[in-house]
Amino acid sequence: MIELRKVSKSYPPDQQALDHLSLSVVDGAFTCIAGASGAGKSTLLKILFGDEKPSSGDALVAGRNMKALGSNGRALFRRDVGFVFQDYKLLQERTVVENIAFPLEVQGVRDVVRTKAALELLKMAHLEGRAGAFPRMLSGGEQQRVAVLRALIHRP
Repeated sequence: MIELRKVSKSYPPDQQALDHLSLSVVDGAFTCIAGASGAGKSTLLKILFGDEKPSSGDALVAGRNMKALGSNGRALFRRDVGFVFQDYKLLQERTVVENIAFPLEVQGVRDVVRTKAALELLKMAHLEGRAGAFPRMLSGGEQQRVAVLRALIHRP
């Protein structure tokens, strides 16, 4: 479950990205965040992922208060969630299969296990022929699918 309680976020000198936002999203719900450029959508997602802390209020994700998480807590939290960045954040020096398997590598999963899991996801997405390609060799749509598969690799 995601629960935001009067979350505000401001940036110096006086830019208000979020202003007392309250929201509840139950597990399994499909939710769309829409708004004009500069409305705070990316800031909201960064708070939910733990990349930013709210200036005030509480952001609770899966029972964890994102404001209170330190670096170790954020690392543990990220093992349980999948997140696709706006710019995909694919690792350019790694192949598609290595990019997808990367979250499992961080968790210490053996190479053979993580590669098998990544290849299974690639097959589901009809991208198995791109396993050895590097991100720069992919179309924008293919890069996006690789980013989604990476977010799904640990079955969040």
